[in-house]
Parts: sequence; structure tokens; C-alpha cells
Amino acid sequence: MKRDLEIAKRIKALREGLKMSKSELARQSGVTTTAVWNWEENGIIPRYETFVKAATALGVTEIFLRTGLPAFAPKAAEVIRTIRTIIEEARSEIADIMGVPLDKILLKLEVSSS
Repeated sequence: MKRDLEIAKRIKALREGLKMSKSELARQSGVTTTAVWNWEENGIIPRYETFVKAATALGVTEIFLRTGLPAFAPKAAEVIRTIRTIIEEARSEIADIMGVPLDKILLKLEVSSS
């Protein structure tokens, strides 16, 4: 089980800001109230499908809930395009330097919240 206390803080702050109970968030996300408690208090990250449902229930994008980046979908899409461009340019440069075909270069990106 992955843990992330920054995501936990965002979930709790958003829920409380909406004056939404844990049980209401649980109902809208398709989980138990205990699951929501675990998200907020233990930093347990829900499965992707549930995470998206929780973000929707809280009125934000999944990206905002995960990263804290602005909640507006157009901004999030712009950030994703920028990251994708950077990664593709890096792949191309690495392929050129190494003298291998571009399809042989695979980059993985990990973002830490700390």
C-alpha cells in the first residue's frame, strides 16, 4: 500500500471545505467510511478508479488531488503537454547520443511529493 500524506491533507482539506462528511465522500467514491478515514489519517492512496471518483466528488481534477497543481482542467492539460514534450525531446536526444533507434529509449518519470 502506497502512502502519501500530502494527498491525505488535500483530501481532508477539500472535504472539510465542502462541509462534506467522510461518509458522504465514501458514498460518492464507492468505498467505506473507514477507507476515507484511512486516506486522510494514514495517507493511504486509493486505487486509481476510486481516486478519480474521489477527485470528482471533491470537485477537482485527479491531477490536482495527486500533485496540488491548479485544479482547472485546461491548466492541468497544459502541464501534461509540457511534460510530454520535455520527455519526448529527452528521448530523442538520448537516442541520438547513444546511436540507437528512438523506439529503444524508454524513460520513466517519478514525482515525489516531498
